Amino acid sequence: LQFFICNTWVNCFFHLSHPAVPSAPQRVISMVNETSVKLEWSPPLESGGREDVVYNIICKSCDNRRGSCTRCGDNVQFVPRQLGLTDTSVHISDLLAHTQYTFEIQVVNGVSDQSPFSPQYTSANITTNQAAPSAVSIIHQVSRTPSSITLSWSQPDQPNGVILDYELQYYEKNLAEWNSTLIRSQTNTADIRGLKPGTIYVFQVRARTVAGFGSFSGKMYFQTITTGKTS
Repeated sequence: LQFFICNTWVNCFFHLSHPAVPSAPQRVISMVNETSVKLEWSPPLESGGREDVVYNIICKSCDNRRGSCTRCGDNVQFVPRQLGLTDTSVHISDLLAHTQYTFEIQVVNGVSDQSPFSPQYTSANITTNQAAPSAVSIIHQVSRTPSSITLSWSQPDQPNGVILDYELQYYEKNLAEWNSTLIRSQTNTADIRGLKPGTIYVFQVRARTVAGFGSFSGKMYFQTITTGKTS
């Protein structure tokens, strides 16, 4: 049984003709751990006079540059579940690294689907931590001489953070990999000098964020030209 204080006939009619839905959850706390987050919150002040209150989690990933958010994909995991939560906490994992998310914690009860209004919710905005980047997909030869090769490559498909620099590994094809030389580059290009004319070299590159290095790219083979020619 619910009682309403009405100051006008219209106000009384509204309360009598619309089911009592709960107010928004309170005091949301988020705890980020790399690419997962735990959300905790307090129950709403008003339950609508009912005890069948449950919570739904709406996940959105946001792009600050575009100023837009989109629903999360099916790969995101919710424990114990995403919809119909009876407890006031949830653990969310398999998020993208270095990405901003908005989580809407909706609260509904047994008569919410009869209300003309959308469920009340409280939002939590978080940013996941940086992680090691994915592998560089391909390396291009820009130019070559008898003693040098200039290379370029694209940023990893999943940088997972701010790329600090790149590490390039190279060695002669007819030698073992342990004979390789490592050089660092602040950009996605490198000019490798001191090479032998007419020799095939193996090249691999990897990117680094504050979380560490990603995997090396696949092996690419480039050859210097013979003395007296340029390319």
